[in-house]
Amino acid sequence: MFTWICQQCGRECQPSWTECPDCVKRAAALPPPSAAPPQPPLPPQPQYAAPQPQYAASQPPPPPYSYAVPAPRQAMPAWLMTIIFALAFGGLVGGAYYAIQLMRGPRDSPAASVQAEKAPAAEVGASAKGPHPLLKHIEIVGIRINEDAKKKTQVRFVIVNHSGAEITDLSGRVHLIARTAKAGEAPVGTLTLKTPSLGPYESKEVSAALDTNLRAYELPDWQNVSVQVEITSPQM
Repeated sequence: MFTWICQQCGRECQPSWTECPDCVKRAAALPPPSAAPPQPPLPPQPQYAAPQPQYAASQPPPPPYSYAVPAPRQAMPAWLMTIIFALAFGGLVGGAYYAIQLMRGPRDSPAASVQAEKAPAAEVGASAKGPHPLLKHIEIVGIRINEDAKKKTQVRFVIVNHSGAEITDLSGRVHLIARTAKAGEAPVGTLTLKTPSLGPYESKEVSAALDTNLRAYELPDWQNVSVQVEITSPQM
């Protein structure tokens, strides 16, 4: 015969029983549950008013401030940048060259200096009879300017006789002219030329004091000086 087991007390029960008799008795012997004590009323909750909008419904709030992003600049073409840099570099080199030339002062080419130095100079204060006949045979070269121990300006030069005849008792004046001097401008200095004898095709080194108001370092350099010769003797 089949039976079933109570899940609460573990008693074996008949199939016709719907409930366990032990569990029913136990439940009837228990006292009725007491009523729960009343709960104190809750304090009133504060009422919060809903926030009012700052702007009227008809006027929407302004959009947030935004920074304007500048449009990207168009890059300069490569050919234009090349031309600009070439012009700038050329101007820089030209300016440096001009500044150097300005600091160095005017310079003549060596060939032009030697050629002008060798050419017979025009007579200063020549007589009414015209140039002295010996001028075409006399050449002054190798101009060197310095000072002696007494701070007097001295000039050393070489006088050349280009003729085949001896010249005796040669005297006159040699005027130093700056190559940058304007027409009619006075010489920077004058010296006295005097040579007792100068043989055919002979050259001699001569030294003489220079009559000038300038110091030696204030006079032009040798390559910037030309000479003008005035012969006063021998008489012809």
